[in-house]
Amino acid sequence: MKNTVAPSKKFKEKASLAIAAVTFYFIIYILLLSGSLAITGYAIYGGISLIINFPRIFTILLGIGIILFAVLILVFLIKFLFVRNKIDLSGFIALKEEEEPEFFKLVYDLAEEVGTKKPKKIYLSPEVNAAVFYEHPILSMLFPVSKNLVVGVGLINSMKENELRAILAHEFGHFSQRSMKIGSYAASANKMIHNMLFENDSYQNMASSINGGHIIVNLLVMLALVFVQGIQWIQFQLYILVNKSNLALSREMEYHADAIATSVTGSEVMKTALLRLQVCDTVLEESIRYYSDLIDTRQIGTKNIYRVYSNMLKTYGTTEKLPMESDLPMVDLEHYRKSNFSFLTLKNNWSSHPDIEDRISHVSNLNFSGSSVSSHEAVFQLRAAEKYETYFTNKIFYLSGRNKNVAFESIEDFETTYTTEKDTLQLSPVFNGYYKERDIVAIDWNQKVDTAIPFSELFSSTMVRTVFDVQSLSKDIEFITNIIKQNSGKSLGAIQFKGKRYKANNLVSLKYTLIKEKKALEATLDHNDANIFHYFLKEEAALGVSNPQLKSQVLKYTVFKEELKELKATEARVKEKCAFFAMELQTAMIHSHIKSLQHAEIDFKAAIEKIVKEDTFRVHIKTSELKFLERYVQNKLQYFALRNYIQADLEILFAAIAAFNSVLERPVLMQKKQVLDYMATLVSEKASAA
Repeated sequence: MKNTVAPSKKFKEKASLAIAAVTFYFIIYILLLSGSLAITGYAIYGGISLIINFPRIFTILLGIGIILFAVLILVFLIKFLFVRNKIDLSGFIALKEEEEPEFFKLVYDLAEEVGTKKPKKIYLSPEVNAAVFYEHPILSMLFPVSKNLVVGVGLINSMKENELRAILAHEFGHFSQRSMKIGSYAASANKMIHNMLFENDSYQNMASSINGGHIIVNLLVMLALVFVQGIQWIQFQLYILVNKSNLALSREMEYHADAIATSVTGSEVMKTALLRLQVCDTVLEESIRYYSDLIDTRQIGTKNIYRVYSNMLKTYGTTEKLPMESDLPMVDLEHYRKSNFSFLTLKNNWSSHPDIEDRISHVSNLNFSGSSVSSHEAVFQLRAAEKYETYFTNKIFYLSGRNKNVAFESIEDFETTYTTEKDTLQLSPVFNGYYKERDIVAIDWNQKVDTAIPFSELFSSTMVRTVFDVQSLSKDIEFITNIIKQNSGKSLGAIQFKGKRYKANNLVSLKYTLIKEKKALEATLDHNDANIFHYFLKEEAALGVSNPQLKSQVLKYTVFKEELKELKATEARVKEKCAFFAMELQTAMIHSHIKSLQHAEIDFKAAIEKIVKEDTFRVHIKTSELKFLERYVQNKLQYFALRNYIQADLEILFAAIAAFNSVLERPVLMQKKQVLDYMATLVSEKASAA
């Protein structure tokens, strides 16, 4: 069945521009190559003639130099042809149709419905991803090469069957129209340019090895490299042209592929799949980090990380109060915006994909109805799913020998342990998520506030939204700051904030506007915090609590946070003194920096000894962290000897810094929860008394 979704007018315009850019590049390249071939021919003829007709040492060297001069330029222009562009498949599992007939049928039926050829091979990968790819990208530009499909086991465990079809239909959509091949041509041409611009280590080594002979040969080799630099300058300008046009086309390709997938599966299914994908990577990474830590500290592992991942994904949905279907969270746009919202509007000419919100809007506007396809979990389409999941689990954790003394726990034991740990740090739902990203701050208990404000307004959706808006503004300020530092504003074009356009030369003004906006919102939250604690102080009195604890607990927490600032300051000074490790310095300067670092380490080691001894911190220190911290404190590290850095000393230092930061986080969370649990108890007692 041929899919009838045609490319948009804008897609066709971008395709035409991409064709024009690639064609223009090849015209320039052919002119350069033709000129180089002509020069090489004349150089070889002239060099050999010079050597034959005037057989002296000087003329022999001159003839060889002339030939090398021309050959080096020619080699530079054609070296991309000798690069092996085959995709590395070592991390994949090649599926066989006879072993997975249901999965192959799903893929083949989908390819037919989209209107493209079925893939030559189907592979599994460990990621939350899917892609259609050529094994030989450069050859695909010149010859009809079959495409392959790779599907992540993480993706299959993240989707229902109809959602997986939507993601795969999107990938097939990139190849469903003949005009879609333009993107492949442009991408292949772009890789060719990239090779000649940025992949020159071997070429430079070859030129350097030649450049060690007679001065005549050396001069001509150096002259050839000057010509090569000129060619690179020309290519860099063309690289910008081809890259921008190709990326503009790529963004339209994404819209078109979304349209094809949506026509097959329906708008709602496509939106659900796209939005859930935004959280799945994070949850899979969390599950891997969880067991990496358990393996290193307690020698406890899992045989199947994807069962753990599925459980964590379910827990994520429950914790975030998302609707669940087939134990999968139904992520909506509002939830996505909480952690991804930006107040800035910009057109990024260097992005290969449109913004996810733009894609969701596009899919919604298409308004395709869904097909009646099974909505069971997609993983049921794989007969040997557990075998593949175990294989990738072994690759992730155990191939380096980490499983030597590992005891594998069941998924039931994991659920019990993980749920207990989550519950230990879970904040009461009565606060509506207000304190998820908001800390408890010191307040003036004598401040006059409006104690008549109802509880529902203190923790309203508007106030919670304000908390997230402050986080979004912080990210926007950091983004603009980095653009200013890198002087890269011109490549992004104008940036809009609240309807006002800011050009590259006015980004400093935008930064301070954002800072002002953030301060205004923070003032609103500070005022609300004062109202919150005075509200609970009043409730504490109204309930006649025999042992009032609100003031003392808030004071204890804020004093503890101040103490932590001092501890963190010692670590910050050490990190600051470590900056020289990334610099190329003379030996004397290195020794000077190390002396300064070792002076800063005195306070840092004292801070480590403090947290190791004090119960407030010690109860939260994991075995591996204690080992890293003690090893650092007990050793006098030199860092540099015999003109080289001592790698083992650097590893001890950076492991101690990481462990120190991790240890400080846990008691803060526990004390914060203790304060909020007391406040939640007051809410509960008031409800009981009513």
